[in-house]
Amino acid sequence: MNPIEQPCLIKLDMFAAGLQITKELVAIGATAIVVCRSSNPELEKLVGKWNVYDGVDVSDDEAVRKMAKRVKGDGGALDVVINNAGYFYGPQEVSVC
Repeated sequence: MNPIEQPCLIKLDMFAAGLQITKELVAIGATAIVVCRSSNPELEKLVGKWNVYDGVDVSDDEAVRKMAKRVKGDGGALDVVINNAGYFYGPQEVSVC
């Protein structure tokens, strides 16, 4: 399915890669619905203020559930989800070199 026809949800880390993915989707005409920990004017101008769901920390299960409920309640029928965020979930290896 062509992403131009369906909304794309993008969970951003707000570093260069995430913002670039959003720019490329918008450039081909996709509707980008962005989830992020914090927004900025550039992002809001790019996708529209109402398509930005900020304040979402992926390490907080309740925050993720609330975000999903908000997106669904706003009519968020999604066909594409891009997760460009992550976190370490212990245990993790530690180098002692």
